[in-house]
Amino acid sequence: MTSHAVQQLPGDIACIDAQYVDSGLACVYLVRSGDEYALIETGTSHTLAAARAAMSARGIQPEQIKYVIPTHAHLDHAGGAGVMMRAFPEAELLAHPQALKHLCHPERLIASAKSVYGEALFQSLYGEILPVPESRATALADGQTIIIGERELVARHTPGHANHHLCVWDAQTRGWFTGDMFGVCYGALRLLDGPFVVPSTSPTQFDPAAFQGSLDVLADTSPDFMYLTHYSAIPWSPATHAALSQQVSDYASIAAEHENDTSGLATVLMRYTLDRLRDRLPGQDLASCEEQLLADMGLNAQGLTVWLKRRAA
Repeated sequence: MTSHAVQQLPGDIACIDAQYVDSGLACVYLVRSGDEYALIETGTSHTLAAARAAMSARGIQPEQIKYVIPTHAHLDHAGGAGVMMRAFPEAELLAHPQALKHLCHPERLIASAKSVYGEALFQSLYGEILPVPESRATALADGQTIIIGERELVARHTPGHANHHLCVWDAQTRGWFTGDMFGVCYGALRLLDGPFVVPSTSPTQFDPAAFQGSLDVLADTSPDFMYLTHYSAIPWSPATHAALSQQVSDYASIAAEHENDTSGLATVLMRYTLDRLRDRLPGQDLASCEEQLLADMGLNAQGLTVWLKRRAA
C-alpha cells in the first residue's frame, strides 16, 4: 500500500488516499479557503494518519479544520468521524439529518459491521469508531449553504444510494463531492476517451427512482468536475451522466429478471459491465478492470437483492 498518497487538485483541494483496504480505492478531500479548511469524508480511523501527514506537509494546524462533512454514514465514508472530531478540536461535524443519529450513536453500525466481518477483520478495516459529540454535530438541510473563508459550498440531499446521503457543491470549481452518488471510477476505469463510471448500489437502501432523481440534481448544475470518494476527481460530461443513468436503469431490470434466484447476480453484473467496457475498449485485456470491480459487483448484487425484497414486501 502506498503510504499517505496525496493529489493536489486545482482550486485548493487536496485528495488524500484514505488507505482503505488498498491504495486508490477511497479518498477524503481537504478543501481550503484562506486559513480555513473543510474535510469532506472521513474514511476510517486509519485515515487519520494520512490526513495528518497531508496537513503537516502544508503547515495546517488541527485548529484550522472548521468542518468535517461525511456524505453518508457508511463506514468507508464516515467510520473515522469520531476520531477526526477528537483530533480537530475546533471542527463542527455537518451531515444529513438522518446520518447524525448513526454518527453520534454508532453502536448499531459497529455491531452490524462486526457481525458481518468478525472482530479481527473489522479492526483491520475500520479500527476505532468513536461517537461524535452531539454538541458538535449539526444537521444540514437540503440546499443549505456552508461558508469556509470566502468559499461557498452547498449541501444537497441525494437519496438513491442511501436515504441519508448528501452531495456537496463547490461553486469555486463547479464541482460536486459525490460520495457514492456518482458511482466509482478506479484507476483502470479512467479511459483515454473519458471515465467509465460504475454505479454503487450496495446495501441496504438502493432505490433506482430516487437514484435517477439525484443524478438529475447533480446534472442540473452542468458541473465541470465530480469529486468521487472512489476515486478522486473526474471530468463531468453529459455522456458520462447518461451512461451512468443507463446503467442504473439496466441494473434494476437485470435484478428484476433474476428475482427468483439472485445467487448468480454478481456474476451477471460483472458480465454486463465488462461487455460495456469492451464497447469502449475493443480487443483489450480487461483483467485489471475485473479485478478492481470484483468487490463492488458483490456489494452491488447484495444491494439489488435487498431492493427486490423490499419491493416485494
